[in-house]
Amino acid sequence: MTEQFYIGIENPVEARRAILEASKSVLQGLQSYEDLREIRKEKVQVAVLAQEHLKEVLKSVRKLKRTLPKGDYSPPKGKKKVTSQAEAKVLEKELTSLEKELTSLKE
Repeated sequence: MTEQFYIGIENPVEARRAILEASKSVLQGLQSYEDLREIRKEKVQVAVLAQEHLKEVLKSVRKLKRTLPKGDYSPPKGKKKVTSQAEAKVLEKELTSLEKELTSLKE
């Protein structure tokens, strides 16, 4: 025959409370893990959607490039005005005359 042994537990209410609190923390950990899995799943879905949109944009850009006329489209370079001293003096005179007109109109 098998003998049964019973062990007395001091403060059984406290032991139950500790076990329940440990179970509660395990369940909270599992819940946060499930939330993390859902977030990762959504992240993958968003990445796939972004890749699809990028493919569409690239396809549209290629189509636009095919439809645009071919040619050498170099951006215009900054024009450097080469003015002689005589031209600069004429421009200064025009500027001063315009300033005088403006001051006379203000008065």
